[in-house]
Amino acid sequence: MKAMTLVSLALVMIMFLTPAKADDNPLSEGNSTDASDPPLPTLDIAAFTVEYRVNIIDKKYTMWAKESHDSKRNKLRIDILKNGVKEGLLLDYSENTYISYKYNGADDTSYTCLKEKLDTAQSDNFTLLGFTKETKPSVPHVVSTKSMLQFAKTFGVEYKGQPLIGGLRVDRWQSSITWPDGQSTFTLDYYFTTPDFRPLESLTPSQIPVQARVKGKMQSGSKTRQVDHIYEYLDFRGFEELPAETFSLPRFMICEGESSIWSKTFPPLPSNMHYLLEIVSRTPKENGTIKVSVEEMVVYADATNRLVRVDMADSILLSDFSTGIQYHITQNDCIPRPIDPDNEISASSENNMIKLKDRPEIFYLKQTGQFTGNKVFREISALAFTGELLNSSELFESYVSHDGETPIGTIIKNVQTGSVTQYNIFDFTELAISMDGDKNPFDIRRCRKSSEITDFELHLNISSDAESVAPFDIDTILVKLRDYLPSAVGISVLQISGRDYHLSVQNQKLYWYGSFLGPDPDHVQAKVENKLSMGNFNAFSDVVSQMILNGTFSTEFKIEGFSVKLLGISLHSKLNSTQTSGRDNPLKRFNIKRNRCTENFDFENYSRITNSAHGCARACLHSKRIACNMFQYTKSTKQCTIGSEETPPALMEVTGCNFYTMNYLAHFEAFSATVLAKMKDGEHRKASSAESCAKLCMQEKMFFCKSLDYCEQDKSCQLYTSHFYDKDSNPSQDKDQSKSCTHYSRKSLDNYTATQSTDLQFPGQDQVEANSAQECAYLCSNDERNCTIFSSCVADNSVTCTFVPSSFKDEIKFDHEDRCSVYKIYNSPSYESTSMAKTEGKRSGSGHSKSAMLGVSFGMIVIGIALGALIIYLLRRFNMWNGY
Repeated sequence: MKAMTLVSLALVMIMFLTPAKADDNPLSEGNSTDASDPPLPTLDIAAFTVEYRVNIIDKKYTMWAKESHDSKRNKLRIDILKNGVKEGLLLDYSENTYISYKYNGADDTSYTCLKEKLDTAQSDNFTLLGFTKETKPSVPHVVSTKSMLQFAKTFGVEYKGQPLIGGLRVDRWQSSITWPDGQSTFTLDYYFTTPDFRPLESLTPSQIPVQARVKGKMQSGSKTRQVDHIYEYLDFRGFEELPAETFSLPRFMICEGESSIWSKTFPPLPSNMHYLLEIVSRTPKENGTIKVSVEEMVVYADATNRLVRVDMADSILLSDFSTGIQYHITQNDCIPRPIDPDNEISASSENNMIKLKDRPEIFYLKQTGQFTGNKVFREISALAFTGELLNSSELFESYVSHDGETPIGTIIKNVQTGSVTQYNIFDFTELAISMDGDKNPFDIRRCRKSSEITDFELHLNISSDAESVAPFDIDTILVKLRDYLPSAVGISVLQISGRDYHLSVQNQKLYWYGSFLGPDPDHVQAKVENKLSMGNFNAFSDVVSQMILNGTFSTEFKIEGFSVKLLGISLHSKLNSTQTSGRDNPLKRFNIKRNRCTENFDFENYSRITNSAHGCARACLHSKRIACNMFQYTKSTKQCTIGSEETPPALMEVTGCNFYTMNYLAHFEAFSATVLAKMKDGEHRKASSAESCAKLCMQEKMFFCKSLDYCEQDKSCQLYTSHFYDKDSNPSQDKDQSKSCTHYSRKSLDNYTATQSTDLQFPGQDQVEANSAQECAYLCSNDERNCTIFSSCVADNSVTCTFVPSSFKDEIKFDHEDRCSVYKIYNSPSYESTSMAKTEGKRSGSGHSKSAMLGVSFGMIVIGIALGALIIYLLRRFNMWNGY
C-alpha cells in the first residue's frame, strides 16, 4: 500500500466525497478557471516533516501536531498534543501495522497503546481531528499530503488568487465537497507559498503548504453542526530519508496486540561473554535535586560452568554457582564465602535455592522485552526492547546493535521513586576461555597456598574423523577437556588450572599438564542447584583413574564440523618429574634477606599478585618493562613488587616479607682455571669479587657482555662480547694458577622451558654435537635461522642438539624418548598488574595532536641519526666491530 500521512482536513474529506458548488472563503479574492492558472502543487518529495497548529473553532480548542512521512520507508508518524495530553499514531504500510497510543496525563508511564493490522483496524482520524470516531473498517486511516492534493484535483480544484497570510503572499486553491447523503457540505481551502519562495533547505520545494481550512456543516439525523477547522503549517522540511528512529515507540512504552515487524526477540547471547560496564544512577532527593553516581566494572560470564566474575575498582567478586562459593579478592586477600543473592547481582533465590540468573538477566540484559523499534542510545542507532521487571515497579529498555549480536546498554526506571539507572556496555565480546592459568579470568590460584596445589599430568588418546588434528586450535580442545571434567568427576572447574600441553600428532597422544587446587579448609557453600563438591586431589585422582580403567573417561565434540574424541589413558601427580624449567629454582638467581622489606620502591617499580616467591622471581627475571634486579614478596598477601634500583633501599623488619636482590653470578656458567685471555674484544674493569664483576657484565651498556674472566689475586675483571661456546673463542687454561682465574659465560638455558622424555623431528633437521644442554641452548639462541625450539639427547657422555628454525615450527612431530628433552624459549607475558581491572582511558585517544606527534617523529629521526653515528664511532674506537 502506498505510504500516506496526516494532513489537516484531508483526513476527513477523502471519505465518500462528491463534487459540490464552491462556497467562497472570506479570504477569497475570486474564482478563476483560466487555463493559465497555476496547478495545485503535488509535493513530489521523498520524505518530510511538518508541524502545524490545529484550531478547532467550532469546539473551541487547539491542538499541536507533528507529521513525519517517508515514502521510501513507507511509514508515517503523527505526534499530537491536545489539552496537555500526548497522543500518537505509527503506521507502517509495508508491514500492514497500525499503532495508536495515548498518555493518561503528564505521567509518561501511564498510557494506552494498541497494535493492530492496518487493513482491519478502525480509524481514529475523527477523534484526533475533532470529529466522532469512525467505526467503519473500510474508512482510510490517513492520506498523505501528496495523495490528498491529487484527490482534490480529481473532484475539482479552483485557483483563487494570491491573498496575504501573516504578511506572506500565497497561492490559494479551493475544493467543494458534499457527503453522499447530500446533507453535509464543506469547502476546502489550500494555501501554498508562491513559486518564487526560497526555502533554506535545498531538499524543501519552493511551494509548501502554509495553511488549510475546512468550513461547512455536518448533518446527523435532525441535528446540524457547523464545522470550522484551521490548520497552520509552521515548519515544513524536506529530506531524502528520515532516520529509522523516527518511527519507533516512545521510551518505556509497550503495546498490546500483534504485528509482523514488531515481533522481534532479544538476540541470544554467547555462553561466555566479557564486557566493560558503566552504571550511571540518577536518584531524586527530597529537596528536589538529583543525586548522580557513576560506577565502572568489568564483567566475565561463563554460563557453561556457571561462573561470573565482576572486577570493581578495589576488589574482584568471583562467584561459582556450581559450588555456591563466592571469592572476594582484594590486593591483599582472598576470602571464600557463601554466595548471597542480596549482594550478588548475578544471583537469584527461588525456594531457598540460589541460582545463576540467565545470561540475559545479568545486568538487565533481558530476553523477555518487546521489540519497540529503532532508537538512539548513547548517540548510537540501535534496536530497542522494552519490558517490565517481574514483581517490581521498574521498567526497562535494552538496546542492541543493528546486527542483532551486541548489547549496547539498558535503562531502568523505577515508577515509584522516579530513579533512573543507565547501564552502558562497552567492548562486548565473546569470551575465549584460555587454558593458560595466567590468562584465564576464572583462575583462583592466588586464593590457594602452595601446599594446597597439586600438579598433575593427564595422558589421553586423541582421534578425529578429519585427516589430522594438527590444524585444530589446541586451546579449544583443552577448554573442551577442562569443561568435561566437572560433569565427569563432580568437581568445580575452578579446581583445575592448565599449565602446559604436548600434542603428538603422529602418535595421536595428548599430554596435558595441569594443577589441581584443593579446597579451602574454611570454605562454606551456599545452597545451589546441582551443587558440586570441593574435593581433594586424592578423591579426584581416584575417580579419574577408575574411569580410565573402565574406559569411561571419554568426551567427544565438534570442531570446524569435524568430530574430535578424547580418551583417558593415565593420570600422574608428579608433573615436575616430567616437565621442568631450564632453571630448576629461579630463587637461586637471588640473594635473600628474610623478614626484611621496604615500605615503598621508587616510581619504576611494579606490583602484582603471584602464587609464590618463585613466580615473583620469574616475573623479575623476565620483565620487559624494567631492568629488574630486586624484588620483595609477602607470603600472606601474595604481593610481589619488583624494582630496578642500582642499590637496595633501606629495609625494615617485616614478618613474613622477604627481600631478594639479584645474584648476578648465578646467571653464568663457571669454567674454573680457564680464561679467554687471547680474545681481542676484552674490556678491563676493576671489581672486588666475581659477583661484582658479573654485575658489571650484566649492566654493561656500551656492548652486550656475554662472558667474563675474573682473577681473585689482582681483582681483575675482563669483559667479553665473546662466549665460551663461540667457535673462535679459544678458551685456554690459566697458566698462572696463583691468580685463581675463572671464566664465566652467560647461561642460555635459563631462557627455555623443558619437556623431558620427549624428542622432536621435522623435515631436513639439522643436528650438531655439544658438551651439554647449556651449549645447545646457546647455539640455538645464536642460530641464524631464528631457532626457538631445540632438543637435547644424551648418549655415551655426548649430547646431540637438534635445532628447529622458525620456518619449520609448524611441521614438528614429537615422540616419547627417555634420553631426550625438548626446550622451548620462555615466552613470558608482559608485566602487568593482575590484581584488579584497569578501565581508565579505554575510550579515549592518546591526547596528542597530529602536529605534536609529527614533531616528536621528526625529533626521534634526528636523535636516531646522531645515535647511529655515535655507535659506529665507538665500535671502531674500541675495536668491537667484529661480529656486528
